Amino acid sequence: MGVTHFSSILSVFPVYKKTTSVDVTLTPQEAADACILEITPGASKSIIFPAPIEGKVIFVSNLAPATHAITIKVGASGTGVQIAATKSAILRCTGTDFVRVTTDA
Repeated sequence: MGVTHFSSILSVFPVYKKTTSVDVTLTPQEAADACILEITPGASKSIIFPAPIEGKVIFVSNLAPATHAITIKVGASGTGVQIAATKSAILRCTGTDFVRVTTDA
């Protein structure tokens, strides 16, 4: 029963899964919908939100087995947050860029 209940809760949080060897700019719809990002970069790359969404909280998991970090940021000029290979973090958008809420886990 608990697993079924938990599964139904998770179904309302869209998961964006991407394997990439290039920087990826999300569409406005993908950016608005994404709550959980599971990224497998083939090299250190960026996931770019096209515009800030103030207060947006996302869980990011870097599934790279090697040394490839991913950076989550807003726009081409954003600094963003880098997440090391095999690590996960919770991020929040300040209205300009993303900041780390948790340390890499």
